Amino acid sequence: MKRSKLDEIDLHILRELQDDGRITNVELATRVGISPPPCLRRVRALENAGYIKGYHAELDGHGLGFDVTVFAMVGLHSQAEADLKAFEQMVANCVSPAPGAARFSAAVLQPARDAPVLKGMAAAFPSASEPSENLPRQPENASE
Repeated sequence: MKRSKLDEIDLHILRELQDDGRITNVELATRVGISPPPCLRRVRALENAGYIKGYHAELDGHGLGFDVTVFAMVGLHSQAEADLKAFEQMVANCVSPAPGAARFSAAVLQPARDAPVLKGMAAAFPSASEPSENLPRQPENASE
């Protein structure tokens, strides 16, 4: 259940946590201008109210060997239950699966090591429409 109104301190806490989710409570309290105990109470209240859903690490895809990322609009030839379940499993590891729009069944953001791997991933699902030839270009900083 969300609190009805956030005050300036709550909003400041949220901005600081969004910028640095690993900040200590003491440092957070200093930045927002309150002492640590009420700061921690406010953070817990924001978590319990659902304003803070979690804390995440930002990964370096290039450093992990994922040199291309594609935003793909996926259309399925079949809406059969088995095909939909298989598709859900396939996109479960995508960075950001999202419901599609218009004639597409879903939109997915998927990293891959290179374009051929990406094409292979697309071809692995038999009920999907033909993969687009509009594969992403190499990022400008990929050679760094």
